Amino acid sequence: MTPSDHKKIDLVAARQMVGLFALSAAVLFYELLLMRIFSVLMWYHFASLAIGLAMLGLGAGGLAVGLRPGLGKANRAAPWALLFSVGVASVLLFMAATHAYPQLARAVLAPFHQPFYKPFSRPDSTKLGWEMKSRLALLAVGTGWPFLFAGAATAGILTKRAPRLHGAYAATFLGSAVGCVIFLGALAVVSAPAALGFAAALAAAAALLFSPGKKLKLLALALTLATVALGVWAQRSGSAEIPFARGRFEPGLLA
Repeated sequence: MTPSDHKKIDLVAARQMVGLFALSAAVLFYELLLMRIFSVLMWYHFASLAIGLAMLGLGAGGLAVGLRPGLGKANRAAPWALLFSVGVASVLLFMAATHAYPQLARAVLAPFHQPFYKPFSRPDSTKLGWEMKSRLALLAVGTGWPFLFAGAATAGILTKRAPRLHGAYAATFLGSAVGCVIFLGALAVVSAPAALGFAAALAAAAALLFSPGKKLKLLALALTLATVALGVWAQRSGSAEIPFARGRFEPGLLA
C-alpha cells in the first residue's frame, strides 16, 4: 500500500466521521421537532411518543444490520441517510397538505380532539380499542419510519470502524449534542414545520459525505438543495403551519 493509498483511506474515514456527525445531529433535531409538533397538535404527553419512536427506529435499524451484515456495507450508508432525509421531508409535505386540507388530519387526530372540536367530532369512547390503536399506529409509522434508516446507516458506520470505535462514538455523541443546540437556535428563527426541511437537508448533506460514487453525490446534493428550498418555502409562505392546537382547529393561531 502506497502513501497515497493511506491518504485516500484517511480521507474516506474523515468524511465518514463528519457524515456521522451530521446524521446524528439531524436525528436529534428531527426527534425534538416531533416532540414540539406532537405537544401542540395533541397533548404534551405525546412528546414522549417521539422519544419512543426514535429509540425503536434506531434500535431496529441497528438490529437489522446485526442480523443482515450486508445492510451495513459502507456504500449503503448514503442511501439510508437519503431515505431518512426523504422521510423527514415527507412529514413536512404532509403538514403542508393538512394545512391546505384540514380533513386529512381526521384519520389520525380525531381521537385526541376536544369535545367542542370542529369540523371533526371526538369519538364516543377514548378507550384503547382497535380504532384508537390503528390511528396511533398510523401516527407512529408515518412519523417514525425515517429513524429505521438512520439506525441502519449509523450501525453500518460503527461496524466498519470496529474495533477502533472511539472516533465514531465521539462523532455520534457530539453530533447529537449539536442537534439539540440547532433545535433551540432554529426555533428562535423559524417554525417547527419549516425546520423539518432543514433537518432533512442536514441528513442529505450527511449522505453527500457518505456517497462513494458520483451519481449518489449528485442525488444527495440535489436533495440537500431541494429540502433547504422546502424549508424556506414553508417558513416564508406559512403553508405548513399547524392549524391545530390541543385538538382544536385554530387556523388563525399566532402563538
